[in-house]
Amino acid sequence: MVRFAEWMTKRLEEPSVRIGFEVERFILLAKEELLRSFEEAGVTQREIAKTLEIKESTVSRALRSTHNMTLRTLCSLAVAAGFRPSITLERLSDAETPWKRSESRSATLPPLPVRLKPNAASFDRARGEELAA
Repeated sequence: MVRFAEWMTKRLEEPSVRIGFEVERFILLAKEELLRSFEEAGVTQREIAKTLEIKESTVSRALRSTHNMTLRTLCSLAVAAGFRPSITLERLSDAETPWKRSESRSATLPPLPVRLKPNAASFDRARGEELAA
């Protein structure tokens, strides 16, 4: 019988699975960090919405786990709470890297599926609000 941890470790060796996992992990951590910053600043979602002149439901939707917010939205929410967002990239370990590195240390990445949808989501720049497609 294969244990879940063993199964998951094996699955994460596949490039598309590892990349998908890391994307979802990043989104979750970003939202958790936003919520932590709101708490640290002592502001509510309602106050953030008022500062950005958007609906409170827009802030709530951006923070739901099923919503993939844009970097612009993440930045707007952070600044409205009084924080300057920053980004740090950390190298995956060899065990976490599903593709082989060439001798020049540049990664040979697997091809990613490209899905372009014109106007899939638009952003109201004047109001700092992400609009549904």
